[in-house]
Amino acid sequence: MLVVLLVIAGPVKVLAQLVITDNQTAVQLVSRFVGSGVTVYNETLNCQGTHNGVFTATNSNLGLSGGVILCTGQVAGNGGLAGNANVQVNQDAFGLPGDADLNAIIGNNNTHDACALAFNFVPNIDTATMLHFQYVFGSDEYPEYACSGFNDVFAFMMTGPNFTPNQNIALVPNTNIPVAINSINPGAGIFGNLANCTAMGPGSPFTQYYVSNTNGTTVALDGFTTVLDAQALLQPCDTYHIKLAIANVGDEAYQSAVFLKENSFVIDTVSFSASGFIPTNGGYLVEGCTPTDIVFSRDSASAQRKKICLEIAGTATNGTDYPFIADSVIILPFTLSTTVTVAPILDALTEPVETVIIRHVNCCSHAPLDSIVLHIQDSLEMQLLTPDTFFCAGSQQSTELHVTGDTAYSYLWTPSTGVADSTDTLTMTLPPPAQTTVYTVTASYPGCPPVSRATTVTIDPLPIVDVRPDTSICAYDNLQFTTTIDPPQGNYTYTWTPTGFIDNASIMQPTFHSDSLGIYAYVLTVATPHNCIGIDSIKVHTLLVPTVDISESYVGFCTHSYYQLQTSFFPNNLTNFQWTPTTYLSDPTIKNPVYYSDDVNLTHYTVTVTTANGCKASDDIDIQTYTVPTANIVTTDTTVCLTDSMRLYVDIQPADSAGTYTYSWAPTNWLGNPFEREPLFFSQLTAYNWLHITVTSPEGCVATDDAVIHTSAPVHINVTPNTTIKYGNSIHLNADGAYYYFWTPAQYLDNASIKDPIATPYEPTTYTVYAMAQEGICRDTGVVFVDIDYGMTEFIPSAFTPNGDGKNDLFKVFNMKYQRLLEFRVYNRWGEKVFDTIDDTKGWDGTWNGAVCDAGVYNYIIRIARPDGTQKLYTGDVTLLR
Repeated sequence: MLVVLLVIAGPVKVLAQLVITDNQTAVQLVSRFVGSGVTVYNETLNCQGTHNGVFTATNSNLGLSGGVILCTGQVAGNGGLAGNANVQVNQDAFGLPGDADLNAIIGNNNTHDACALAFNFVPNIDTATMLHFQYVFGSDEYPEYACSGFNDVFAFMMTGPNFTPNQNIALVPNTNIPVAINSINPGAGIFGNLANCTAMGPGSPFTQYYVSNTNGTTVALDGFTTVLDAQALLQPCDTYHIKLAIANVGDEAYQSAVFLKENSFVIDTVSFSASGFIPTNGGYLVEGCTPTDIVFSRDSASAQRKKICLEIAGTATNGTDYPFIADSVIILPFTLSTTVTVAPILDALTEPVETVIIRHVNCCSHAPLDSIVLHIQDSLEMQLLTPDTFFCAGSQQSTELHVTGDTAYSYLWTPSTGVADSTDTLTMTLPPPAQTTVYTVTASYPGCPPVSRATTVTIDPLPIVDVRPDTSICAYDNLQFTTTIDPPQGNYTYTWTPTGFIDNASIMQPTFHSDSLGIYAYVLTVATPHNCIGIDSIKVHTLLVPTVDISESYVGFCTHSYYQLQTSFFPNNLTNFQWTPTTYLSDPTIKNPVYYSDDVNLTHYTVTVTTANGCKASDDIDIQTYTVPTANIVTTDTTVCLTDSMRLYVDIQPADSAGTYTYSWAPTNWLGNPFEREPLFFSQLTAYNWLHITVTSPEGCVATDDAVIHTSAPVHINVTPNTTIKYGNSIHLNADGAYYYFWTPAQYLDNASIKDPIATPYEPTTYTVYAMAQEGICRDTGVVFVDIDYGMTEFIPSAFTPNGDGKNDLFKVFNMKYQRLLEFRVYNRWGEKVFDTIDDTKGWDGTWNGAVCDAGVYNYIIRIARPDGTQKLYTGDVTLLR
């Protein structure tokens, strides 16, 4: 509920009022009450909605301009706190409970109608610092019930380090006496007893802090205190709890209230400001200049140092784009401020506008408290609005120069010739200069590098155009219009009129072409980019062009042939002919020369005819001469058996690699295909056969050759039948019916080139004999298989008599011919080896280690390898006789 009290006093109509809005939330009350230096949370409110509110005071004797109200009764509306003091503040809600903490403060007396606001807070300090806030306590108990038992109570109870148990910091200045009706008043009221006041403590009651309001017009309470200051010494980064409470004592008849000054709940309030930047356009800094001082200030020069915690942010990099700023600064004891300088560093980089954000944060929670944003530019900011301007030489048009920039800058135009005021940034009208001129404007600011912008006023010369002289050309010819322009370099545009018979009417040197006779006139207009124009013209006369036609465009024939060229032409009286190239031509200056060549080639000829005025015509022909091939029958044999066939081979030069030649053999008898290059020849008659081949190239060039083939009678032979012989024996092989013989394999033969060689094979062998007639063409083949019988019998005696008589003196293996002795051992009856050899020519002589062995029975082991790869093992005993 909002109440506005207007009081008009005297002829000047002075306005006095107290505006109150009740029924606030805990968060709304705390946010109105708390200032800087603290972070609050966990706000609670235990109070009738009509007993709390926020207020604004104008021209009131309350001493406060605005803040928070906690009351035991109604705060707003009729019967509220705003109004004349002779109107009693209303109790709109009887029977409300009291507060236990307030009961304890007044000696466990019961309280009523309590209104309590509480919250937790963390101070933003790094050393022990004093908390302050301002308030006024007032009551309708004043003045009648001063020093009575109706001592309405309020308290500011702190809990936290150094405040255990909780302590009331609402104290009479420089005492430990709680502020109450009985401690601050004008003396005992008509219902009071001074003893009740003096019992509060030495010096009570403290009349110097009392304000009588019995005739007040803005506050409805009959009395209240002066503006008092609550204080508490706090430790850094600790959490505290404060409870601000008020209640009636004794009865509910008269109401009391406490007024809390808005934003006065502060701890060493810190503010900061910036100076030294360019102030216009919202303020900004420039790299390399405009260092800015950030001044951090506090309210009073405390004996304690003040740490201010900072958070540096923004798009500029701390320590790179400006000297490093630490995360905290210190205000020294007994001083009010400290300064941080932000001096942007000139880095010669082109960058967008950068920002430096300096946030003042709670040193404990790092919650943001305040901030300042600085903007950094690469250079002074200036825009030249005049674009580059162009004029034709001799023009009388004028131009304007205009620049915008910061009004804090100074400006200078150069050159100053023609400029009305070289220090003016406004629009200036200039006549065109006599030549191209660059106008530069320079912006300056103290301590900063100047910035310049330039615009060019270009004076385009009029182009001087010169097209080639009038000329004549032959019809059908091309003529390029050679053109010169002074000055030669320029982004010109070109316009030729008319546009007919030229390839491009918008280039400097187009090409003219017309097949018709006549005179053609053209005009060239040359314009600079700013339409400065030059003009010239040309006439072209086209002349008659002759015609010439060669009867063929291509001819081809074999080498060593003649060919006469044929041409027709117009006009008929032409006599100037020229053929190129001149090779192989009888006369290259006549109309129909003769061509002859022994070489293979392809020649492109052009004949050119020329009129008396030099107009020419030409035609072309390709003449191809082809190689005459050669053919050579290269069959290796000229004789063939009647029963055989023979492939006829022909060497063709050049080679028929593409297979495009044609072939024809004669006569066609005895040929498989007389129209292929290499047919098969066969005959059933003994004779000498004449053959002829004709080879034709794709171009019709012909080659021929001849050969004679003799057909001979065949050969048939008889050979020895297959047989078997004993290993190591020989056999006489035989073949007849031919003149020449050759046997294979030649191994184990005494002569492989006769009809009847002797064979001594040691393994089964197949012999092949190749036989030929005397002329060596007709042939036959025979085969003989000779098998081997490997059967062999070795003899081992059962006794021997080593007595030296030359008979049966050795024990050995007999009948060893093609066998090989692998093992031969003899053992006595005790298993001792008395003889060992693999030499089949040796035997045991009945001795062992040079001593004669006793007669008796001895055991032997004999192993023999045979020629067919098998082995034979013999074991047994032999008797030694003496």
